[in-house]
Amino acid sequence: MAGADQIKNLFINKKIRRDPKRKPVLKGLDRYHEILFIADTDQSQRLNELTSIFKHAKISFIYARKEKEDKSAHGNYSYHLSDLNLTGKIKNDKLNQMMQKQFDLILDLSTDTVLNQFLLKKISSTFIIGKKGIEKSEMYDLLVDEKVEEKTFIETVTQQIKLLSQNGNK
Repeated sequence: MAGADQIKNLFINKKIRRDPKRKPVLKGLDRYHEILFIADTDQSQRLNELTSIFKHAKISFIYARKEKEDKSAHGNYSYHLSDLNLTGKIKNDKLNQMMQKQFDLILDLSTDTVLNQFLLKKISSTFIIGKKGIEKSEMYDLLVDEKVEEKTFIETVTQQIKLLSQNGNK
């Protein structure tokens, strides 16, 4: 079975490239409508914190799961390597529905694995924020210092968006 996973990773690696035609759009905090929070574990306990900052946004969470079966709650998404076929095509219906959405903002706290890079590349968004110093940081539009702790990440992102969006992007 490990051989099939290696082949799958090989196909996925070929599909990871930053789109040079993509134009990032930074908005004021109150102008976001669809936000996706990517992490390695379920972060849905942060929903209240995020909705107090992004008042008009529908916030979704996606995280890696250890078991094959998807038991994530409605509005949350989880993924496993078994959700992809051998060539990297997504075969999980819930993930396919998420891929059809256009997110205004992606907040990425996930580790730098091939599967995380692949999903980040496939998800449609207008602005992506994540920590610098990892391989997939070239996919981000705004980098946060890698020394920022996970619990202060949202605070740092909020501060940066406020500062950057004051110059006419309200």
